[in-house]
Amino acid sequence: MDHFEFFGLKRQFQLDGSLLRKAYLTRSRENHPDFFMHDLQRHSEALEITSQNNKAYETLKDRDARISYLLQLESTGDSGNDKLPSDFLMEMMEWNERIMDAGIDGEEMVISTLRSEFEKLEKDLDAELTAACSAWDSDPTPEKINAVRELYLKTKYLLRIREALNKFAPH
Repeated sequence: MDHFEFFGLKRQFQLDGSLLRKAYLTRSRENHPDFFMHDLQRHSEALEITSQNNKAYETLKDRDARISYLLQLESTGDSGNDKLPSDFLMEMMEWNERIMDAGIDGEEMVISTLRSEFEKLEKDLDAELTAACSAWDSDPTPEKINAVRELYLKTKYLLRIREALNKFAPH
């Protein structure tokens, strides 16, 4: 049983946080181990359910973890789906070069401009990812899950660029 089924929720990227929390709290109340101290077997089961409840809640309440989890659930097993387009990788190489050059030169104005441009890139990509997630939620097709996967991988890759920006061109 996956985390969505565990809480009786539809598999989707955009979840209603209040419904998730309500399902979590209901499960918590129904299966709290302290209620079953007199029955060792039921107590043990309650501990397992509580563990699953906590894990499922932690995964689904966090947008990034939820996207990663749902992509795993919807995976076709084709590892070729985890490759980023070469034009994106080339763009990221250019970003790395610009960041290193700015860090070496130490020009605050260039570094500030880089940071602003990069924040816009992150924001735009996040908006694309959100839109792709919503599109899949309303019509779950293989093409749409692949679009979500690609955008998600791009956002993960941007974390590397963010680290380089912080390392080579610190505030």
